[in-house]
Parts: sequence; C-alpha cells; structure tokens
Amino acid sequence: NRCEALLTAARGDVDNALSELVKVVDQPGSECPFEATRSRLALGQVYRRAGYKGMASEVLNAAADAFEELDIPRWAERARSSHSSAGRRTRGNPWSRYGRR
Repeated sequence: NRCEALLTAARGDVDNALSELVKVVDQPGSECPFEATRSRLALGQVYRRAGYKGMASEVLNAAADAFEELDIPRWAERARSSHSSAGRRTRGNPWSRYGRR
C-alpha cells in the first residue's frame, strides 16, 4: 500500500517503493478517488526525490488536476508545490525528513 511504499522509500529502497506505488496507482477502483489521487501524489513525490524529473512532473501535474476535479484546492496546491520543486536539487539525503522512529 501507499504508506508501506513511502516507508520503503524512506529506508532507501526507492526502486521497490516506486514499484509498489505504481502497482497501487495502476489499480483503478481499488481506492476512493481522493485516496487514489493521494497515491498518485506520493508516486510523483518519490519520482521527484529519486531524480526522475520527467516522470515526477507528469505524475504531479496529473495529481494536481485530479485534486482540482475533486474540488480539493489545498491538495491541488500541495501537488503543484511538489511539482515546482521537482527541478531543484536537495542537499544531503532527500529522505531524511521522514526519519526512522
């Protein structure tokens, strides 16, 4: 699921995290529209942090548009914000903000 994939990415296994998130996103009807769009947002964020700028841009734009269609402007802005930072490089470990507990 989305949460497990994000934890996998935070632990440094980005390839498996991306694989799992793609599976979640590619299962239409498995989640309600809001949760499906949140999964798409998570996929875009992991693509972005992994350095896949083109894929990140495509997925984050789709998530922003879907949140707009759902009339959830705050989440659309969150997706757009993630998209706008897709071109920036982060210093250090991009997963460090997730930290391990």
